[in-house]
Amino acid sequence: MTPALIVNFYWYKPHPTDDRRYIAQNVKAWLFWAAANVVISWALAMIVDVIPVIIRILISLSWGHVSEEVKTRIELYNSIKDIFKPVLYASSAWTSWVILFENIFHLHNPSSDVQSYAAYTDRVCMDNVTFGVS
Repeated sequence: MTPALIVNFYWYKPHPTDDRRYIAQNVKAWLFWAAANVVISWALAMIVDVIPVIIRILISLSWGHVSEEVKTRIELYNSIKDIFKPVLYASSAWTSWVILFENIFHLHNPSSDVQSYAAYTDRVCMDNVTFGVS
């Protein structure tokens, strides 16, 4: 957050112009996106890693022991969780991008008939791509 605050208060606010506003909004949007994704990915990794431990403790507390079937399922979960994590990271990165660039900073317009405030976001966001499907 510090670079975004420095850009806002020491670069944009003393000399506000349309170009500086555009640059400041882009810098802030990308920096907040990166910061949010670091925190979100850490939280998702922790949740994914803690789930089997919590399930095992709950079963142990309620039934007194954990059956071999449950242990096998927990092992299966542990073997595939590292494959599943990148899917969670990608979906959280996409969701945070949409929230920040479309709803907070208004740099991208999801409508196909209107060009976005930051024109490069139309190429970054693939809302309008049909992939040859008619």
